[in-house]
Amino acid sequence: MLNNDFQKGDRVSVRLDVTEPRGGWNNVTHADEGKLLAIKKGQFGEKAVVDFPPCRGRRWKGLLSELELCRQITIGDLVQVKTTLCGPCSHL
Repeated sequence: MLNNDFQKGDRVSVRLDVTEPRGGWNNVTHADEGKLLAIKKGQFGEKAVVDFPPCRGRRWKGLLSELELCRQITIGDLVQVKTTLCGPCSHL
């Protein structure tokens, strides 16, 4: 039975306590957020396929247990804008 906490399309990141993901890092860091594309049964547990931006079109593959859900921002949340942001985005 597949993990009910995760669903296809969820925003996920690699858990902070993971030092070396089973499938390797492939340019992904703990700070990266990606879209969960698939959950599959595997020999070592449930496998995850994630679209992380640093993978540049290649799919990151690892164990679902190595991932955590990213918190979704909702109206009223206090947020901090990244210092690398040059200006407001108008393409929402």
